[in-house]
Amino acid sequence: MTTTILVPGAWMGGWIWEPTVQILRQHGIDAETITLENGDVGLGDHVRHLIDRVDGKAIFISHSYSGMVTASAADRSGEQVRGLIHVGSFLPVNGHSLLDAWGPTPQPAPRNAPILTPPGPLARPNEADARV
Repeated sequence: MTTTILVPGAWMGGWIWEPTVQILRQHGIDAETITLENGDVGLGDHVRHLIDRVDGKAIFISHSYSGMVTASAADRSGEQVRGLIHVGSFLPVNGHSLLDAWGPTPQPAPRNAPILTPPGPLARPNEADARV
């Protein structure tokens, strides 16, 4: 049987996936969650933790940071991993970090920058509201 393992993003625990696990189980899918360790650990530790959890065939479902974990674990697990489902996940790219995918840090707009609003009657601020 194939087990579906749902992996939360950073700063979350397996509890975040519990409602989804219950729905999957109601439909006859063997599903479980995993919580990635916090503290003095890194991507390699999380990948090993997930690989150690796999007993037989698996499908990984990831969110956010855990896309890096599940894709890397699948790459190292070969045919044990039957599929990957990424929900708003970061994906690894050779030679790049997650922060490379994140993009540059946004800079605050200058105080005198124009206010950009979509067209429409509710989108036009009055002159007094525009002065911040």
